[in-house]
Amino acid sequence: MKHRAKSSDGMMDEQMLLTHLEELADRLEIVLRHENLDTEDVSSPGGMCRIDGRHVIMVHSAATVREKIHVMITALREFDISEIYVRPYIRAVLEGDTDI
Repeated sequence: MKHRAKSSDGMMDEQMLLTHLEELADRLEIVLRHENLDTEDVSSPGGMCRIDGRHVIMVHSAATVREKIHVMITALREFDISEIYVRPYIRAVLEGDTDI
């Protein structure tokens, strides 16, 4: 099944956006882990941390696609992507120039 990169209003499908953000994380050598982040005290859609010197983005396995996108955007904004090719729409999202 072929996915459309953008809908008729110019916005990218959320699942496609998440896939592109995950691919960017991989290119930046960021480990992406999907875990159950529910505890008795806290529930979080995820965030970034360092484990053994490596950047790791933890994403709650039960988070919605939109929550996962927000976790990825927040984490990826911490990295300099000025020297690598990033699709223009993805770059605009990361730079806050467009809404998702």
